[in-house]
Amino acid sequence: MKRMIMAVVAALMMGTAVMAQDDSQNTKRERRQFDQTEMAQKRTEQMVKKYGLSKEQADKLLELNKKYTPKMRFGRGDRGGNGGGQGVDGESAATKRQQPTEEQKARMESRRKEMQEQMKAYEAGLKSILTPEQYTTYLADKQKRMQRGDNRGRNTERD
Repeated sequence: MKRMIMAVVAALMMGTAVMAQDDSQNTKRERRQFDQTEMAQKRTEQMVKKYGLSKEQADKLLELNKKYTPKMRFGRGDRGGNGGGQGVDGESAATKRQQPTEEQKARMESRRKEMQEQMKAYEAGLKSILTPEQYTTYLADKQKRMQRGDNRGRNTERD
């Protein structure tokens, strides 16, 4: 009888642990999803604060950000990988990574060119909204971020 009760208790504990893991994984997935409009609004607010934009400039910037936020990943994006840790045998993940195929290289190059074109278009729109002084400050800030390696030259900084 004691063994039977212990077996039931053990089964319940394992079931609870499995359910808890499922919930935490679902929470992570939900946290990753974001509203692009909210993201554009946040980016706009940060730039308004940082560069002292007027209400008219802020409205134009919000429209520009709404247009380009879905097209460009200003944050980390959906990169895969295991964080560059070490495997069981002590080899780093980078040494185990397979080299991309020619087709994958071509797709990556195509995506890189597309992103560069979108960034140029975004910055052209930004240049038409900002004053020359504000745009110069924006470019200087972008250069500083790129030198530090912050998020690969994102257009806004986190405070």
